[in-house]
Amino acid sequence: MKSLLETLSEMLKLIDRQFLSLLRAGVWDVPVAEDLFVASTSWEDLFLLAKEQTVVPFVSDGVEKLVAQTGMDVPREVRKRFAAAVLKTEMRNARMDEFAIKLVSRMEAAHIPVFVVKGQGVARYYPVPIRRQSGDIDLLVRRDDYERARDFLLPHASRVEEELDYLLHQGMFFGNYEVEVHGDLDPELSDRMHRSLIRFQEKLFAEGGRHLPIGEQSLPVPTREFDALYILLHLYHHFYHEGLAVRQILDWGMCLRAGGFDLTKLDAMIREAGVDYIWQIFGHFAVEMLGFREEDIPFYDKHFRSRSLLVWDFVRESGNFGKKNRLERGEQAYLVKKLHSFWLYLGVFARNFRMAPRDTMRITGSYLATAFRKLKKGV
Repeated sequence: MKSLLETLSEMLKLIDRQFLSLLRAGVWDVPVAEDLFVASTSWEDLFLLAKEQTVVPFVSDGVEKLVAQTGMDVPREVRKRFAAAVLKTEMRNARMDEFAIKLVSRMEAAHIPVFVVKGQGVARYYPVPIRRQSGDIDLLVRRDDYERARDFLLPHASRVEEELDYLLHQGMFFGNYEVEVHGDLDPELSDRMHRSLIRFQEKLFAEGGRHLPIGEQSLPVPTREFDALYILLHLYHHFYHEGLAVRQILDWGMCLRAGGFDLTKLDAMIREAGVDYIWQIFGHFAVEMLGFREEDIPFYDKHFRSRSLLVWDFVRESGNFGKKNRLERGEQAYLVKKLHSFWLYLGVFARNFRMAPRDTMRITGSYLATAFRKLKKGV
């Protein structure tokens, strides 16, 4: 039986196969599939694809491995662009680590319990954390502490985004660093998933999480089980509502690969949130497409192969967390944007129904209710 990657090789464009081969080589230090690289290779397009999928450092490592394997004459300018982007990523990560530690320390000194979710915490699951492309800093506080945490940080922010009060969410900037304060991690998928996350969040603050060392200091982060579930729900949110990049699935896979789970507890959380089905689909994608081992994915089941084929299409289409699609409609009038978004969602609904029909029906009902609520508020 053919592997998923072999099946896709018969369906994908050459550039997609090249990208995946370079990515796997860079992440896992395995050989590049040399036969994919021909004289007409579009290195510029490969760089842009790596940038869209926020995995430039890993693809850069793959390019260098290809050069070492074959002596191939990759254009000097392209290699310089990759090298410059990698250096920028590493420098930004070092600065963000330092900033996140200071920010959290000040909140804890003000007696505001806080956990760093995703981002700089998840980077610790990677073999070389500073090579993971960073985004913003997400801070999780108790629901009852949300307003206090928001008001504590706002006076020091250089720029403030519009508050999403129905989500207990406030975005703000401190210079070049975007910080998001969350009192609620609602993935905007289904009531069952949301209620489960609220219970898990309350339990996390009651029982405590972990401290991940960064140099001589550390960051407070959730338990491994909470991380595994929340990262999956967050990427599932992007799969339905915005755009999904390869790096998000890598994040989740690296979290699982790190191990150290209480499997009984993790299994109970997966079932309570109702994500056992989608766990398998993305787990299969991580193994077959991204090169994780089956034993890296708890509860891995081989019977979800065909459904996970749909994931790559969306990853490739949306890229960079949906920014490509948002830019295309950025200048449109408010109602035109909303109608455009709804039209796009119909296509998303059809695709997702093929992959996960039960989830899609539940999530669509929640999506429509939220959409009407936002329309009333003019959001």
